[in-house]
Amino acid sequence: MGKLPEWIGNFPFPPDKKKPIVITRSQTKQFIYPDKPEYSDFNWNYASTDKFFIAQYQLSPGVKFMPADVHTGDEVYYVVEGTLTMLNPETGEVHQVEENECFFIPMGGWHQGYNFTNKQTRIFLIIAPKIWPPKGLPEDGFPGESRIFSFNKPLNPGPQTHPIKLPEGPRTPDLIGRWPVAGPQARQKPVNSMLIAEKDKLAVIWGEEYPVLLKFLVSNDLVHMAEFFIPAGGLSPRCSEAHAHQGDEAAYVCEGDLVVFFPDSNDALEVRPQEVVFIPEGIRHQYINYSDRVVKAVKAVAPGL
Repeated sequence: MGKLPEWIGNFPFPPDKKKPIVITRSQTKQFIYPDKPEYSDFNWNYASTDKFFIAQYQLSPGVKFMPADVHTGDEVYYVVEGTLTMLNPETGEVHQVEENECFFIPMGGWHQGYNFTNKQTRIFLIIAPKIWPPKGLPEDGFPGESRIFSFNKPLNPGPQTHPIKLPEGPRTPDLIGRWPVAGPQARQKPVNSMLIAEKDKLAVIWGEEYPVLLKFLVSNDLVHMAEFFIPAGGLSPRCSEAHAHQGDEAAYVCEGDLVVFFPDSNDALEVRPQEVVFIPEGIRHQYINYSDRVVKAVKAVAPGL
């Protein structure tokens, strides 16, 4: 295992000194992973606290990252640009994830990413509660034989899998906290990952006085990720209701310019595309759209809403 960098768990602030801040790409912790360039992806870490790890990574055309990876937390991908192909070497599962889709990797799930296209692929992600154990980074990859197909090589029997299935029946806000499946159920061995396409998102109307469209991608006991949309126009700037979370939040702006207002201090922050606003647990905030176009962002919260 490789030693963890000192900033893991302490960026942009140590746990006892957190405050709201906008983090631009130039202010991120930038690194390649793994450290062999031809089998690596490029990473921008926006935040690594005692509650989550928030980052964006990029795979260039034709590249895969190697070796396969595994984490000590649930991991949720949101594809911002391009097409991502994911392999679970333990089960042989392959998923192709397109732009605006999500890929859910429960804790303990092995995964390896490929870009089979001629365009770059960029992914925004959260891992919670920890990206790696305190003893350090994995170095050897998947410990068994990867279940990769070959025409001239028979596959050994694989583990008995249990695919994750979406709940049946009406999709109501009662499913928040167990979407697309309850966390402990998703983490059963062997761990299976799940593609969350547009049809699989849990859409809810958030707020009565200030209604906002919120689409949950994953929501469980460890992590929550959702798209939200602040419309433009009306008799005043469009906004969300003021709220706080029982966990740290990072909101990544995909489109438009988002303003975050903090009613208890009267402070405000502007967040532009490919920037992240970090908001510590318990701090009330409100999203506002002062522009003439819809603002689209992805919010990630851990551990509690």
